[in-house]
Amino acid sequence: MELVNDKNPCAKCKTARGIATCDGCERSFCTIHFVTHRQELSMEMDNIGQNYDLLRRDLSEETKGHPLLARINVWEQESVNKIKKTAETARADVQKLLDQTRIDLESLITKTTEEIKTSRDSKDFTEIDFKRWIEKLNELRQALKSPLNISIENDFQEETSIGLIKIYDQQQSTSTPLVSPIENHFRSTKKPNIFLNEKFDLKTEALLSENNLTATCYPKYSSPGAIIYGFNSYSSGIHDISFRIEKKGLSRLFFGVYSSLKKRVDAISSGSENSVYGWWDIDSAVINGTRQEGGNEHIISTGDKIVLTLDCDQRQIQLYHIRENRQVQLSIDVNKCPFPWKIIVKLTANGDCIRIL
Repeated sequence: MELVNDKNPCAKCKTARGIATCDGCERSFCTIHFVTHRQELSMEMDNIGQNYDLLRRDLSEETKGHPLLARINVWEQESVNKIKKTAETARADVQKLLDQTRIDLESLITKTTEEIKTSRDSKDFTEIDFKRWIEKLNELRQALKSPLNISIENDFQEETSIGLIKIYDQQQSTSTPLVSPIENHFRSTKKPNIFLNEKFDLKTEALLSENNLTATCYPKYSSPGAIIYGFNSYSSGIHDISFRIEKKGLSRLFFGVYSSLKKRVDAISSGSENSVYGWWDIDSAVINGTRQEGGNEHIISTGDKIVLTLDCDQRQIQLYHIRENRQVQLSIDVNKCPFPWKIIVKLTANGDCIRIL
């Protein structure tokens, strides 16, 4: 801090004379608000320290529940289910062919047996007939043992084959899929360089469960819905947060970010200076708390998966809808929505439920 010789007004109250300038924000403050400003900086310092303590705690936890391992488990289960289903179909097909072969063989055996009986009764047979009947008997036994009209072949068509899982080091490879081709849904030209375990934190009119990974809307009285905030703060790097829509009513959902330096958000699209950027559903953008014109589609449905990408380096966010293979993007004015960012979600109907994957 340095003393101010001119009569610049206090940046807080705008009336009293500023007596000191903060070297960090370069604003002048009066005596009272100078102390207040330092207290605010101390609180922010404590918050940063707590975030580092939480990061250290997360690093010390076991990795068995890591989302990447969970994705491998999902791939394994889906592959096992697909193999079981394919095997059941193949067994049914083979059994059907075997049953038909048995019927055909039984008919041939009956026919040959009747021929032998007729020849015996009429004493009309020779060594040539014996040879023919023996050869026929051997053919029937061979057909019963290994049906010539049944074969098993591998089908490597994409829609029926089981794809191999592949793991890439994103810092050393330009390949984007982590699991291919079973799960190859999010194709981004940028590779996430930091991975944080996100979860829900503060909320209004919502119930959090499953270690704060699931949020369910329970509005009171005539409340317009539930606003839920993320736990992590983002100031650098690229971060993907995946959601699954567990349940959705007739109203649209909102996904986006806001600045944790700003005041808490009371209404997403109120037009107030609340630093919110994002989308209602996927086609109606909100920029600095103001909903833009156009976009009234209802695209996101129950069971859908979406990915919200925070690209702090490029100062933009993206929303990707996996089922529709559709992606939208917004550039963010950091003067209106300064770092650090936090995610914000709004559920509008009673019982609406989303889960962070």
